[in-house]
Amino acid sequence: MKKYDVGIIGAGPAGLAAAFALQAQGKQVVMIESYLWGGTCPNYGCDPKKVLLAAVEAKEYAQLLQGKGVQGVPTINWPELMTSKKTFTDPVSRGTFGSVTAAGITTYQGKARFQSATEVLVANERITADNWIIATGARPATLTVPGGELAKTSEDFLGMEKLPASITFVGAGYVALELAVIANAAGSNVQILTHGETILPAFDQELVADFVEQLTQRGIKIVKNVAVTALAQQENTIEITTATENYRSEMVIAATGRPANIDDLNLDALDVEWSRHGIKVDQQLRTGAQNIFAIGDVADTAVPKLTPVGSFEGRYVAAVLAGNQEPIQYTAIPTVVYGAPKLAQAGAVATATTFDVTGWFTYRRIGENVAKVKIATNEVGQLIGASVLATEADQLINYLTNAINQKWTLADAQANIMAYPTMASDLQYFF
Repeated sequence: MKKYDVGIIGAGPAGLAAAFALQAQGKQVVMIESYLWGGTCPNYGCDPKKVLLAAVEAKEYAQLLQGKGVQGVPTINWPELMTSKKTFTDPVSRGTFGSVTAAGITTYQGKARFQSATEVLVANERITADNWIIATGARPATLTVPGGELAKTSEDFLGMEKLPASITFVGAGYVALELAVIANAAGSNVQILTHGETILPAFDQELVADFVEQLTQRGIKIVKNVAVTALAQQENTIEITTATENYRSEMVIAATGRPANIDDLNLDALDVEWSRHGIKVDQQLRTGAQNIFAIGDVADTAVPKLTPVGSFEGRYVAAVLAGNQEPIQYTAIPTVVYGAPKLAQAGAVATATTFDVTGWFTYRRIGENVAKVKIATNEVGQLIGASVLATEADQLINYLTNAINQKWTLADAQANIMAYPTMASDLQYFF
């Protein structure tokens, strides 16, 4: 039995960031993956979603510029789009595995099950390490109602060869909203059923209301305050039963959250606490067992569960294992809902000033229906938070996040000369 300095369970962005950083320190690292190397994001998450969204954006820009010099709106060819997507996703797992092995990191394929705080079992082989990092991520929740097995997941959506004529999304989080926008733009009849009243509660609700209105205008039906109680196959459609009304759709996508992947780890064998939100960690991302860390989507932390956050945490834990004793400090984290338009947010936005920028040159030139920016500053005029609703909100929020992290004031914005006319050159007008 070979003993390693660090064992990593999960080869997604968080685990990979830790693995390469630790290997660079000269540590002996072993990495275990039970599914696809590279994790959710590049295989069946944010990257393939963004490939599909490129077609939506092309159609969206053409629609916005109708009567402004552009004639005709393109249609989305779903089979061709999926073929394009596969050119990105198909090589990921193999390529990631190759890069890990080329770096000299020992690899195992299979499910890891803790036997003690230093030993795991993988396919009947025992592996020991002084320290372990759990980076197993999260998975789409399933519907626990009669017939719930009929519902597909986001992974199924991102791999389907044929677009159904109608799709119902159960849940109204960012995953449901983003996939609904893609399906709608590609020609499917889309509805969203959500059990609550509030959509995207972590985002500024004024901009959320505008965002939902735009989706409604595009033909996406959103039904609030309904709880799905059963699904049943009815010839070519699925009947969706709720307490108030029944709905029908060719496909149902469950998008009611992402529970942490902890079921197979045998955490009962460890001094580790967990909940439905993931594994509990301290300010150094240590679990109750001091030699075991949890990072990325599997960790119960207050920050958004995003790919760059997981990578950040992976590099941080590598630094801790090299001797760093400082608690983790997160910068402002931009979060984006990739819809049509896009909704983005970073920093503290409880008290903010709203700028309706729909008529500003940057947005008017592409025919935006609605574009708003909300800016929050502190008592000395430093930028502390921002929310954006616009077709290119994902770009602007990065500029604003950088300004938040650097504590920009109006003087700082004016001290930078940006290319004009661009979103960056608009920054000075938000103070």
